[in-house]
Amino acid sequence: MMDAVPSPQFTEDRGPGRQRVDVVHLGALEDALPVIVGGPFICFCAIDSTGASVRQSSRLCVWLLDSGCAYFHAWGPGSERLHDLMDEEVVGGNPPETDRGNVVTAWDESGSLDVALERFLGCEPNASFAPGDRDRAMIVTVGHDEWSAVAERTSRANNGRRHP
Repeated sequence: MMDAVPSPQFTEDRGPGRQRVDVVHLGALEDALPVIVGGPFICFCAIDSTGASVRQSSRLCVWLLDSGCAYFHAWGPGSERLHDLMDEEVVGGNPPETDRGNVVTAWDESGSLDVALERFLGCEPNASFAPGDRDRAMIVTVGHDEWSAVAERTSRANNGRRHP
């Protein structure tokens, strides 16, 4: 059961034809997870998951999937491991019955956060995205307050651009 907390901490809603971007900052993976409403979204998660347990990381993945995550991009130290756990949650323990469908996943452990976010927010549509999946982006930062500030700044600078 997830606790309802105010969510998101920052929203950039740009109106019709523009991408809405929500930024949620979690101080730690153990924090209460906000209730996310509003349909499918693409997700960028900035996290250092090197010291996180499988249980903590899987909890984050399940929360995102249950909330409507259609694309997941992990960035930061340990992101390959988090990406692999997300793939496991998508497939489930008894495929095909437990498979959550076509959720695209990616990871990046290097490079600057602002460049990775710009690339994410302006990403080309993937053929597997359903109509509307890219209308909303969720940026989740975990454990680093400065990452949340970068996410908000990059979101504002991006101004809701998206490819047609």
